[in-house]
Parts: sequence; structure tokens; C-alpha cells
Amino acid sequence: MFVEKVPGKATYVPKGSLVDILEIIYGELGYCTEWVLGDGWQYGRQLPNKSWTGIIGQLMRGEIDASGTLLSQSPSRMSVIDFSVPLYMDTQAMIYQRPVILSDLAGFAKPYTGQVWLLLFISLIMAFLLTFVFHRYTDGFQQSKRSFSGAESVWVSAEWTIGTLLSQPCAWFPRSVAMKIVIGTWFVATFVIGSVYRGNLKAMLILPKLRLPFDNLHELIESKLPTYVPAGSALMQTIYEARADSQFYQLQQQIVHESDIAKAKKMIITGKTVAFTSQYLLAYMIHEVYALTKSCPLYMASEKFFETTSISFAFPKGSALTAKVNPMTRGIFDGVHSRANSKQSGKTKIDA
Repeated sequence: MFVEKVPGKATYVPKGSLVDILEIIYGELGYCTEWVLGDGWQYGRQLPNKSWTGIIGQLMRGEIDASGTLLSQSPSRMSVIDFSVPLYMDTQAMIYQRPVILSDLAGFAKPYTGQVWLLLFISLIMAFLLTFVFHRYTDGFQQSKRSFSGAESVWVSAEWTIGTLLSQPCAWFPRSVAMKIVIGTWFVATFVIGSVYRGNLKAMLILPKLRLPFDNLHELIESKLPTYVPAGSALMQTIYEARADSQFYQLQQQIVHESDIAKAKKMIITGKTVAFTSQYLLAYMIHEVYALTKSCPLYMASEKFFETTSISFAFPKGSALTAKVNPMTRGIFDGVHSRANSKQSGKTKIDA
């Protein structure tokens, strides 16, 4: 369930299938329903003075008779409020703006690692020095019978070593045996280096890869990306109660507090923040964005948390509504699961 602001007014109305389900349940039980906004738009978390905020605080103070949304069960919450039978099991996940393939101006340097480039540079310097020494002192090159100056020797040696590396021709020819050995060795080395480089570069161009900003909690913390966690959620409580040596504790520095749900969704879709919350809520957001834009600008990280969390309605401690709502809840959701199973088996059951 979610709430939606009425256009032009400062009021909100509840939306979603859960609204219809609750009205059916309480209608059958003979109750009228009145929807109340959660205190501070929070599910509720425990404060240092042992009081609770949000919906849980309202239940404890008797301001509401039941939650109009589903809450995660936890030992601390179960000690102050009652829960209905679990409706389903939830898990916590992370979504963020999906990266796109962009032009990489440094892509020509990617086929080799930095260490390989360094070794190649050192080899180039050594080849140049050997070529210069043999050319200067053994008459290593020939084109004419004239002698070369020191500056000309430097230029000819650089032309041969760099030109060979780049597969470019040179007008000077090796003459001495020592020079032929140096040039021949450099020819073979540059041929191997160039062939591997072209092969790797072609593979990178044919099979481009997307590098996700993060795919687990450790990478999220290293990325330093702002992270939105619903205020008063059980996950938020876990993060702020985490030990100092845990990853959840490190995540505290990245938490973004935003009570306006519409604004938070916009921040998530535009890539300004990461969303870390219920996987069902995140899946709904992804489907909603796709229905409106026909695109999938979001991706979900593969790492999940608290995959066995029970999700239920909540009531004040000792409320008589708990025992009344439980059979109704079981009936509705058992019927949904039964129809889903019969549909998968190719049979249709109609209750009289």
C-alpha cells in the first residue's frame, strides 16, 4: 500500500490492493475504517528513551487500532506490539541507476595493464640505447658513405625503435651483425606486442562490458554513494544499532533522510541516491517506472539481506483484533495461493 497526494489539496489518499483487502476484512468483521497517516511517515523505530516513533508508537499509545500497511516482524517490535499471521516473507535489496555504455577516451590503453605498459616503455628505452650505441660506434646503419653527427644518430635510432614499434617503415638499413641482431630481436618483440594489443582491443570493442557501480554491500560502502533507507524501518533500526566493526555501521555515513516519498523516488530514478529497502517495494518501483517510460533505468544488486523476514499487520499489545483478523487473513491469502496453484496445474476451481 502507498499514499498519494490529492491534486491541489494538502490531503492524501491510500492506494493499492491492500486497501481493498483491509476494507473487506474489517467490513466482514463489522468495523468502519478510518485511514490515518503514519507519524512522521515512518514505520517506527525505538529511541534511546525506549519510546517508539511512527506507526509502532501510534499503536502503543492507542492512537490507532491497527496498521494499514505491513510491517516487518522483529524481536524488539514483538515485545511492544502484536502481529498477525505472516502474509509473506520479505528480503532487503538495493537498487541504483543502471549504468550505460559511454565513450572511453582512455580505451586505447585498456588492452594492457599498467605493469605491461611500464615494461614496454622500459624495453623501448633499452632498444633505443642499444641501437644508438651500435649505430654511433659500429657504423650500424647505412644509406650513404657519409658520417653521422651525434644528433643525427639520436634521430635515426629513435626513428628505428619507435617506427618499428608502430609498424612504420624507415629509410635506414642495419649494416653490422650486432645491429642486425638488435633490430631483429626488436622486430619480433614488437610484432608479438602489436598482435596481442590489436587482438585485445578488438575483443573489447566487440564485447563491451558494463561495470556496475556496486553489486554488494562492501562495494556500496566503498563507492560512498548516498543511500536512502525508509525512516523508521526495521532495516534502519538494524543499521543504527550495528556494531562499530560491522558493514552496516559503516553505511551510517551514507544514509540520506527524506520523508517525502515522491521526492525520494525521483532521487532514486535519477541516480542521485541508492535505495536500500524491501525487495517487493523495489520490484514495484522498477515495474512502475517501466510502465510509465517503457525503459529499465534501474538495476538490483545481487546481494540480499534478511531473506526470512516475516511481514504482517500490526496491532496494539493484547488487542482483540489480532484473533479476529488472523482467520480472515488466512482465508483470503490461502484462497489466492490456491487459485494460483490451480491455474498453474491447468485447473480452475469455483467456490460455491
